Amino acid sequence: MENLHYLLGIAWHPLPYEGAYKNGCLLVYSGDDNKVSLIEGPSPHYPSGVKSLREWFSFQPRYLVTNEGKNRIVVEAPGWFERICQEAGCAWFLPLAKQIAEGAAISTEEITEVYASHHQGRPMPRASVHKLIELAKAEYGW
Repeated sequence: MENLHYLLGIAWHPLPYEGAYKNGCLLVYSGDDNKVSLIEGPSPHYPSGVKSLREWFSFQPRYLVTNEGKNRIVVEAPGWFERICQEAGCAWFLPLAKQIAEGAAISTEEITEVYASHHQGRPMPRASVHKLIELAKAEYGW
């Protein structure tokens, strides 16, 4: 049986480079291990992969950017994960994520309840990563 994940939100254009997928990325939460994935296309291409919430809060992506034949490294400023969550419409998740990163036991039920309270009572999308990608395309135009 495939693991089920929760769609936190969609960050439409969070990346400072022109990648293969220009639609931004999905933020996906795994309640089984309290990890968050950033998914940039039909397979998890995002260079950062899957991280614990503690790792996301200190993560500063680095990108190789080529402009007019010149390469340079771009390093994101601290607070990148918080900015991505804001852009993706899941700022509601940040207080819970900080608590989890500090070792608190927050249930998936509590997370889904907070989601619903910020989304007119709608349930938090839950499915396989593949199905969440399909949902993002069909319902949100990703």
